Amino acid sequence: MHEVFAFVEQDRGKLDACSAMVVVHALRAARSRPDTRVTAVLNLSGEANPSPTVAALGRQGVRRVLIVAHPEGDIEPSDVQPVMAQLDLARCALLLAPATRLPSMLAACIAARAGLPLVQDCVAIRAGASGWRFDVATAGGMAIVEAALDAPGPAAVLMPLRDVAPLDIEAVEPAAMEIVTKTAGPKAAREGVRLAERVKVRREEMTLAEANVIVSGGRGLGGAEGFEPLKRLADMMGGHLGASRVATDLGWVDRQHLVGMSGSTVRPALYLACGISGAPHHLMGMRDATLIVALNTDERAPLLSLAHHAFVGDAGEIIPKVIDRLSGIAA
Repeated sequence: MHEVFAFVEQDRGKLDACSAMVVVHALRAARSRPDTRVTAVLNLSGEANPSPTVAALGRQGVRRVLIVAHPEGDIEPSDVQPVMAQLDLARCALLLAPATRLPSMLAACIAARAGLPLVQDCVAIRAGASGWRFDVATAGGMAIVEAALDAPGPAAVLMPLRDVAPLDIEAVEPAAMEIVTKTAGPKAAREGVRLAERVKVRREEMTLAEANVIVSGGRGLGGAEGFEPLKRLADMMGGHLGASRVATDLGWVDRQHLVGMSGSTVRPALYLACGISGAPHHLMGMRDATLIVALNTDERAPLLSLAHHAFVGDAGEIIPKVIDRLSGIAA
């Protein structure tokens, strides 16, 4: 029996959207190869209850779940060796992971240690005559290229969030599922990493992927203080704050707000981009928004040509006026 391992995450007690997409691809890949099954690998953080996520996996048609927990807290990227030890890589046909922080880092490290090919930004998988074939997004998602393995061996695959049609497959009740729980090992076994400090970041009521309105900022805001009016505007509209990679790399805003290939892929009804030039990796993460409004001082910024409504101006001057206008309407 061959295994397609699908790394999945739970977010606030439910299956993460990107993980649910990866499971669909895993089930589709397993169907295309004889004697192959899917094992969902849930890296459990802290004392979270896995039952809702297991039930969601069953509704998707997953029959086997491997829960990997750490006895002293959250699973971390440095736990790659103990996590890897729980996987029967000799039977691995594919190792799939959503392109989110922890699963992608674990999958990439496992690939390096096990000598597996690593396929990034994959949006579709199918079986070929001699090995797996992959559709890979390139040029910021503007083009799709086909990659192929010339041997039937396994590969590790990182998949960004994209719409995928659900499979017509029978749901499995939790009682009928094979659920295996493993321990990742003691903290003392973590290699080469010393935890200096743990900082708790306040989680938003909704994730970026769930937000119907996103107000995002980039380098053009000039600093962390430039994000304050954007956050206020997002709150007024019941939305979420977003950011470009440059803004998060500079430490102006927490990485949980990152939109793009290395952060969250989003599809809000409204995406308001302030001071974001529009690098390809950012465009890939937000281009499917229903309405894109861009505001930038540089009239040549690429995002202005993608936007449904583009304005040349200073967000630091315009956004406070928008807030005042909305405040007057609300009053």
